[in-house]
Amino acid sequence: MIDKLEKASGGVQIPFMSDHPPTPARLAAMKREIALVTIPADAKTDSLSFHACKAAVRFMPAPPKPKKAEENPQQ
Repeated sequence: MIDKLEKASGGVQIPFMSDHPPTPARLAAMKREIALVTIPADAKTDSLSFHACKAAVRFMPAPPKPKKAEENPQQ
């Protein structure tokens, strides 16, 4: 998506991307980093504590709904 934005900008720098290297350089850096990652042979992909946490989240209340603009003039 960022690559599409960069191409669509016609060479104009996108302000929020001003402190990032160009997409091709970021992609190359990520590929180098991924090549260095090793997963331990005893790594777990599932656990009892994960399922317990997941179950606890299901019982959490829903987040509060945002106030309407007229109720909150600061927005």
